[in-house]
Amino acid sequence: MSSMPRTDIRHFFGVPVNLDSNDLPANTPQFVAAVNKEIAKAEQKGKYNKWTAKDRADIGNYARVHGAVAAAKHFKKQHPSLTRQTAQTFKKLMIDKLSSIERDLIVNELETKKRGRPTLIPDTVIDKVLEILDVLRLRGAIVKGCVIRGVLKGVLKQLQPNSNYEVAYESSRQILYHYERRKKVKLVKRVATTARLPVPEGVLSEVKLCFQCDINKIVKEHKIPEDLIINHDQTPLKYVSVSSRTMAPRGSSIVPIAGSSDKRQITGNLAVTLSGKLLPFQLIYEGKTNRCLPKGVQFPTGFHLTMTPNHWSNENTSKDYVLKILAPYIEKTKQELGLPPEQKSLIISDVFRGQQTQEVLTLYESLNMIVQKVPPNLTHIFQPLDVSINGLVKSHMRDQYEKYYATCITTQLAAGINQDNIDVDTRISKIKKLHAEWIIDTYNFLSTRKDDIIKGFSKAGITDAASENFVSELDPFADLM
Repeated sequence: MSSMPRTDIRHFFGVPVNLDSNDLPANTPQFVAAVNKEIAKAEQKGKYNKWTAKDRADIGNYARVHGAVAAAKHFKKQHPSLTRQTAQTFKKLMIDKLSSIERDLIVNELETKKRGRPTLIPDTVIDKVLEILDVLRLRGAIVKGCVIRGVLKGVLKQLQPNSNYEVAYESSRQILYHYERRKKVKLVKRVATTARLPVPEGVLSEVKLCFQCDINKIVKEHKIPEDLIINHDQTPLKYVSVSSRTMAPRGSSIVPIAGSSDKRQITGNLAVTLSGKLLPFQLIYEGKTNRCLPKGVQFPTGFHLTMTPNHWSNENTSKDYVLKILAPYIEKTKQELGLPPEQKSLIISDVFRGQQTQEVLTLYESLNMIVQKVPPNLTHIFQPLDVSINGLVKSHMRDQYEKYYATCITTQLAAGINQDNIDVDTRISKIKKLHAEWIIDTYNFLSTRKDDIIKGFSKAGITDAASENFVSELDPFADLM
């Protein structure tokens, strides 16, 4: 292909390209890039002028009295891009506006006519739909196309019974467009972060004060020491670290993940005290006999291993926990502190039904344990284990799994196994014993994190509530009586 002279290139595009003929050699990538840059600059559109309703009214009023040319000169400093033609247009709009109203009225804003076709859905309907979508979204409901169309159809049936409901089937994008225009917020599809709903600040303050008042009253009345103020909670302990996400090339339409639905896990029942002590774990495995328990593992003193058909905690495991974990610790602590056997202890737990049955509550009472429930749906704020320790447990277990993964890779590479044949064995028969060892390592790790345990109680407001200086006489609902 014969080369094209520079002058022919400029003539071909019909754009004046400001390049000196000696700047760049012809037919080089640098020359072509310079030409493209100049072409893009020449074809670039100028900025559109944006006039507010007040600007149009001011210019139109002045032009109506003094003329369009005088108006262009008068507002030149304030609006450098104002031309005589634009001033003339505003003048005409102002005259038309004044002709339709009483002459004595002053027009301070001059709206223009809406462009394009009118929307198929009236503004009153759109406003109502947007309000309902906001309420649903803040309540944590899923908002997607079918939900938007369903809300729209419901509002149409209520406000305009004779409307064509088929409009709603193709209008979800139009609703989102109006949401962005009116609320200045663009709604896009996002992955859910949590099922918990945001709690209003006022409600949270009232709940916290009531919770603290209940704790303070119990602690003061029974003179309960910090070592006997206990929080316990269940947390899942996964065998394998899994996720619904993985690394894949950007734009991939198919992302396969082996084992993404792997839910193999056990339940760990943890307990900590206000003084920073960590109690032994109760581990609940899935099974019906002792054969489901890990073999060849020496657990720390005080650990309690049990099983249920689905590894979930229930009434029986809760009673076992009270008798085999809480009661021995409390009895030993009373002896160390020189307290009488009838000394009360405070057990702070969530409202999980397995530990709130009548038999379990009666057992608590018979052992001089007073139960204080954490406010429902707010354990992430008021339960010390959720605030600080459970996160450390999951993080440390994940680190142990990472070390196992690295060891498997290193061992296979050292053995000369081809990289295409490398595999990590995550079968229960292989990983159950390792998993138990990870739990023991996690327990030893947490035993050194006394400050984190104490910090969890402090963040939950329990440390303040248990102090002598806390004012418990204040009733948060006194003004409502």
